[in-house]
Amino acid sequence: MAVFDTHKAVKASSTKSALTSAGFPDHQAEALVDVVGEEREALATKDGLEALGSALRTEMQALRTEMQALEARVDARFEALEKAVSECATKAELREMELRMRLIPGTYVFAAAGLVITVMIGLELWPR
Repeated sequence: MAVFDTHKAVKASSTKSALTSAGFPDHQAEALVDVVGEEREALATKDGLEALGSALRTEMQALRTEMQALEARVDARFEALEKAVSECATKAELREMELRMRLIPGTYVFAAAGLVITVMIGLELWPR
């Protein structure tokens, strides 16, 4: 971390002469340099920014890896859902065919019984 020596900056002839030539008395020059020094500590340094950038790149790579894993899980679940929906449609079709198969013989039995009754009535074998 960079260190800014405020006392040295005030006492340095170049800083002092720059401030005093701008019309600052010594006590104002010292106050200004103190404020700048305090604010400078909050500033980022090149090393600090490089470390932050490295940490962010590492975190972003971890997030990419996690997102890829989540994407694979979502894809797998969608495939399972599509398969389940497909099976449900097949099951529904099978159920419909089963009902038709049950209805068709029942219809034939009903039609055959009606035909037998009609023939018996026609032959006058049906009791009245």
